[in-house]
Amino acid sequence: MTEKTVLIFENSEDEDLKFRIQPSDRDFVIPPLGRLGLRFSRKSDEQQTDRHHIDWSRHGLSIWCDDQDLEIDIVAPTAFERVSWLVCVAYGWCGSFFDGKMQKAEDYLPKTGVVTAQDYQAAVFKAEGASLDGEPFEGDAKLKSDGSYIIDLFRKEFGSDAVPAEEIHNGSGRPFDVR
Repeated sequence: MTEKTVLIFENSEDEDLKFRIQPSDRDFVIPPLGRLGLRFSRKSDEQQTDRHHIDWSRHGLSIWCDDQDLEIDIVAPTAFERVSWLVCVAYGWCGSFFDGKMQKAEDYLPKTGVVTAQDYQAAVFKAEGASLDGEPFEGDAKLKSDGSYIIDLFRKEFGSDAVPAEEIHNGSGRPFDVR
């Protein structure tokens, strides 16, 4: 059985990332927060040494991989992954540590039923330590100013004000995972 190698490239930027495979000149696009996986055969000990060259520039990534049976799998992010990333990167609502454990908005959302934009907003704030029951919170001013943006981002990414909870908890997975 031939041994396989998997390389995974993740685009953590907010723009598409161009990806080229040489020497075949195959071009791909990795969407923002998406992942591209390459799976290829490793050469046997009798064959020449495996060599892979990766070139990164502002124009994209290029990799040299001459395996004729190279496989590609591109995994796009889910709407929940996109909205969570935007809420964290754009507004700083990334969750926090309580009792030695990282708290994320996802931890405060139901696993079944329906999740609304308002549910998501409340979960984001709870993950930051806001009680939302009238008790003072150090981020009160920011909470009020960002609250409507979080709801708007949820609606934009999901295309709806409410989604099945399973859409929240089923991540996109990794390249070559069974989906």
